[in-house]
Amino acid sequence: YAAKTVTFAVTITSNGTSLGTYNGLGTFTAGTNQFSGTLTAPGSALSGNFSGSLFGAAGEEVGLAFSLTGTPIISGTPGKRTAIGLVLGK
Repeated sequence: YAAKTVTFAVTITSNGTSLGTYNGLGTFTAGTNQFSGTLTAPGSALSGNFSGSLFGAAGEEVGLAFSLTGTPIISGTPGKRTAIGLVLGK
């Protein structure tokens, strides 16, 4: 927290199909409990952004929203795709 950076890895699934393990890298907004950054996965056609906050008396809970976009090939068919979601933790 003192470094004012956020890093994490999360595996994202859609309807039981893995979209991959994404690495989050972001920074805190000065003087707040809010952060934002980017999500990427090696070899994935999807990438995006996230934003979130720490909650609780000591900032021991986290919540963030993300969105991914790209043109992956799914079942042999290329096309623009979007994924959105939430990550909650304690």
